[in-house]
Amino acid sequence: MGTSLKKHWFKFEAFLQIPKPICWQGWACYAITILTIIIIGRFLIMIGKGSTPHIVLVIVTCMTYLMAVAITKSNFIEMGLSLKQI
Repeated sequence: MGTSLKKHWFKFEAFLQIPKPICWQGWACYAITILTIIIIGRFLIMIGKGSTPHIVLVIVTCMTYLMAVAITKSNFIEMGLSLKQI
């Protein structure tokens, strides 16, 4: 079952590469991730809990969310299956 790129939000050029947004939903995911990191980071600094481990935890959590969305809404699975057949 082939899916068109119009249904994808991101596109992977090569295996294990940074996903590239190809529609507005992909760009919105990037924007939401960056804004979330900035807002929560500034909030943690404002309340006095802005130590490095807390901010790193926020960044890692947001990037994990972004990669999970990018993998499910991209051509990553089809690319992996095509590499498996080689």
